[in-house]
Amino acid sequence: MQGDVRAARPFASTVRPRLLERFSRAAEYPVTIVVAPAGMGKSVSVEHFLAHTQRPFARFLVQPEHASFASFVRGFMEAISPRNAGAVATAYASARQYVDCVRRLALWVNRHLSEFVGIIVVDDLHKVHGEGRAEESALICAFIGYLIDSTKNRISWIIATRDTLDLPLASWLALGVSDLPIEEFDLALTREEARLIAWSSNGSINSATVDVLFDVTRGLPFAFSLGVRAATSADSPATLADITRFNVQRLFTEQVFAQLDRECRSFLLGTALFRELDVALLVQAGFTRAEAIIDRLRRRTALVSQDREGVFRYHDLFQDFAAEMLVAAGEDAVSEAYSRTRNAYEAAGNIVLALELASAQRDATAILKLLPVHTVALVNQGEIALVRRAVDSSARSANAETAIALFSCGCLNWSDGRTEDALILLTLPHESTTNIGGESPSQTARQESHLEEIAFHRAADRRDPQRG
Repeated sequence: MQGDVRAARPFASTVRPRLLERFSRAAEYPVTIVVAPAGMGKSVSVEHFLAHTQRPFARFLVQPEHASFASFVRGFMEAISPRNAGAVATAYASARQYVDCVRRLALWVNRHLSEFVGIIVVDDLHKVHGEGRAEESALICAFIGYLIDSTKNRISWIIATRDTLDLPLASWLALGVSDLPIEEFDLALTREEARLIAWSSNGSINSATVDVLFDVTRGLPFAFSLGVRAATSADSPATLADITRFNVQRLFTEQVFAQLDRECRSFLLGTALFRELDVALLVQAGFTRAEAIIDRLRRRTALVSQDREGVFRYHDLFQDFAAEMLVAAGEDAVSEAYSRTRNAYEAAGNIVLALELASAQRDATAILKLLPVHTVALVNQGEIALVRRAVDSSARSANAETAIALFSCGCLNWSDGRTEDALILLTLPHESTTNIGGESPSQTARQESHLEEIAFHRAADRRDPQRG
């Protein structure tokens, strides 16, 4: 018995031995869970494993129309046991008369699977979830749990999803029913795998181009495959990188952002500039429902990972996407997010990040508030480059106070050993208010500047995770 197998995708012919080995280890348990964001190649990887294994299999490809409990059971039977699908309505009506309706229906399905021995795949389970569907998705997950419990001695299960919903993962792990989930870390391409995939799809592509694509997509399989396709028409590595970034943004917009409720969208934009999602810090910053929203984002997108107790992080590409969406929301939204994030870091005593954000925003008022108090300490901490950037940003602003900027420059000169210059600068009158900035940039230039600054500091964080 074999269920629906989708048409071949880009890079579908390139089997990854590392991933097959990971699936084989997971398949030693009755249940294999594959949970990862859109574009990570969950379905392709499952297809490769099914082709590799010698066991019979059937697959249920979940669609949005299967979001109610009754339609899910009907769709499941149509895919796995078509000859019995016509009896679902009667079985469902009968089971509904009892308090344990879900368990009874699972036992009914089990009886009709009595002759099947192999693998059952439930693919794209996250499609049953959505706003206003919590009760139905809970019933569906309970049904899957009962069904697995009654069949696990003869049937192996693979569940692929972006959202773990209400699946009893902790119980399955504790009881030895499941291995740890196959996650984004497992599915992401390694650089060597990216090269093999690129060369098998486009024999003329060179290593330098592959490296550009890998760095832009950070191993996201679907985005990388789109980049390989675009490589045939792009006239330069820079153009190719831009095309690929656009495709990544479109993927997240259509497959992730559009599926989020309003509260999650607002939270995503509002926290786009935070280096990490520290729940306590976010609550202090006014995101009073941070913990609940982060939990919802983790479950719905698989693009938020836990770093340590109470602290989480967005996937790198997803945070870049959030920053781009923030800029697209307009200058007021950008300014509000910068101010809120900067104030949160300042209140928490993280002056480095507060000053970086003030510099990125070219907020002279904030810079001139921070520099007089913290310049000497920052210089002593080795943050000379940051102070230089802040001085430069404030000096370009029409609202900058020359005296404060000169004071900071004096400290820098002193740290460089140029004591005479430092003394001159430090003793200049502080009440000067000369405008040395000229006109402010256009809105487009400001947006480009915002993205450049975000990318610069994000790259610095990735090089040095302990920064800040």
